[in-house]
Amino acid sequence: MTAPPPDPVGLLLAEATPTRSDGDLTRRAAMLDAMIAAAGRFIGHGDWLSGMEELLRRLGTAMGVVRASLHQVHALESGGFAQACLHEWTAPGVPRLGDDPARLVAVLGSTADHTLTEWVHELMHGRPVHGAAAGLGEPCGVRSTLVVPVMIDGRWWGHIAFDDAAPARAWSALEVEVLASAAAMLAGTIQRTQIDTELHRSEARRRAIVESALDCILTVDASGLLVEFNPAAERTFGYSRAEVLGRRMEDLVIPPDGREAHRQGFARYLAGEGGGMVGRRVEVTAMRADGGEFPAELSVTPTRVYDELFFTAYLRDITDRKVAEAALIDAKAKAEAASQAKTTFLATMSHELRTPLNAIIGFSELIMGEALGPLGDAKYQEFAADIFEGANHLLGIINDVLDMSRIEAGEHRLSCETIDLGAVVRSCLTMMRDRAVKAEVTLVDDTGILPIGLWGDRRAVMKILLNLLSNAVKFTPPGGSARVSAAAEPDGTVVVAVADTGVGMAADALSAVFEPFRQGDGGLKRRHEGAGLGLTVTKALVELHGGSIALSSSPGQGTTATLRFPPSR
Repeated sequence: MTAPPPDPVGLLLAEATPTRSDGDLTRRAAMLDAMIAAAGRFIGHGDWLSGMEELLRRLGTAMGVVRASLHQVHALESGGFAQACLHEWTAPGVPRLGDDPARLVAVLGSTADHTLTEWVHELMHGRPVHGAAAGLGEPCGVRSTLVVPVMIDGRWWGHIAFDDAAPARAWSALEVEVLASAAAMLAGTIQRTQIDTELHRSEARRRAIVESALDCILTVDASGLLVEFNPAAERTFGYSRAEVLGRRMEDLVIPPDGREAHRQGFARYLAGEGGGMVGRRVEVTAMRADGGEFPAELSVTPTRVYDELFFTAYLRDITDRKVAEAALIDAKAKAEAASQAKTTFLATMSHELRTPLNAIIGFSELIMGEALGPLGDAKYQEFAADIFEGANHLLGIINDVLDMSRIEAGEHRLSCETIDLGAVVRSCLTMMRDRAVKAEVTLVDDTGILPIGLWGDRRAVMKILLNLLSNAVKFTPPGGSARVSAAAEPDGTVVVAVADTGVGMAADALSAVFEPFRQGDGGLKRRHEGAGLGLTVTKALVELHGGSIALSSSPGQGTTATLRFPPSR
């Protein structure tokens, strides 16, 4: 069956005459008493459940209806609304909606609730409606229904429904007036309950955060009295929350020699002069209940709640961090001292070894040259040559160690000037000629005939080139070549390349060769002599000039060292 259309205006038809019967007035008084009783529970006790049941029972009894119920509505994504019966009162012998799941939660417009479908528009606009409940029929004993909307913030939250057994009950204006007031009171109660619930949830979340925080949280009011002291603070300072609340913070957690400065800073901030610790993270000294002091990291933030000002301190015990920092500083100092001792030892030993080596080199050279007469047996000449070569090799290693120790100690000073790079390259090639001939490696000068100016230390640049050429000759098989080229870029950068056709290196070995005492063919079975300091010294000397060195290589394809020096000054 189709329900009759809503008739909000018809609600007043029962009041067509100004005369009001004693029964109407009595009913109105009973309804007002019901509201007062429910309001006492809502407001005085905050008892939403029993207050709602009391309101429905008293209103239903006073109005003589068979059912009074509270429904909440929810908009559906598919359109329309679903209503859920939250509370219900019924007269004796009348079935409850709660006994029928299909009616307890129903979609407006279903078979059981189609009477309300045409009323939704009026209810959404806050207007009560009534009509014959033809669709509900005799099984429930309901023939007439009055629905009063509950509006919260201008939105249809739900409604109170009153069902009567009379086929066409004339709902009086007095009844509608009181019920509208009841709906408004109920809306306020629901809204207040929602706000209280959210406040309780918010407070519970805040309390959970504060109590689970690993850092100490201390809050004081504008008088400096503690109003918050979380469990982390209890564990750190040794006080219980109950014994510190209401007491002055500085008397409990600040050492005596810092309390006056705290009071002055607090007073300055309250006077509007700002505070040194507010809004910053600082390190302070804090005090436990037993008087023991400890380092702490502290940050303070001001918060205004309505007209009250609070300050919250977030504090962390950093004793372990300070111990670790001290241990790290101590270890660093010891490592630096050990490094300095090593550098000093190497420099001293290098100087001590160079003097006798120079003598050995000089005397072996005299013997080879037979300066004092023929040696006789040719083997003596060979022995002298071996002594000379070995001593020079050892002297080169000692010089590398000495250079490295000076560079690490920051004592290596460059004497820079504008030098002719081509001339320096040719000098280095001349010095390497005998070694190259012996190794059957061809040296090639690709620097060109035009002079190339380089701002650098002549001795250091020669050391760089000799180290690179020495490696090129050492790691190039007989028949190969080592080539030196140089060029100046438009911005004045000087680029020098030393390329060979030697054995090359794998990619993973390129970064390691610049480390001290490392070689490209490192290991016990390496085929080439050397201490592994040549490239380390070379890189350090290039960087002292403000330049850079890069290696490119692959096994069997040779190696190219590219040097880049900054423009001349």
